[in-house]
Amino acid sequence: MLSVIPTGQLIGSAIDNCIWILAGAYFVFLWPKHIRRDVSSGKLTEEAAQAKLKKFNPKLGYLLIILGLLRITIDLFQAH
Repeated sequence: MLSVIPTGQLIGSAIDNCIWILAGAYFVFLWPKHIRRDVSSGKLTEEAAQAKLKKFNPKLGYLLIILGLLRITIDLFQAH
């Protein structure tokens, strides 16, 4: 017998999991681009940019994306 996920719970879970994926995508793709733009405009020095990148490494964004995808699959398999 299949269980049915209520619509509100499904939408809430999808939004929650997409936030993790979008946060990871931001730190992988947009965070380094934003820092490079600040360096080229003169708002940041190279040393300050390296310090910002060391504070939160963009590669950790991949872990956030994987976490979001794992949460989606766990939610799907718990529904059955």
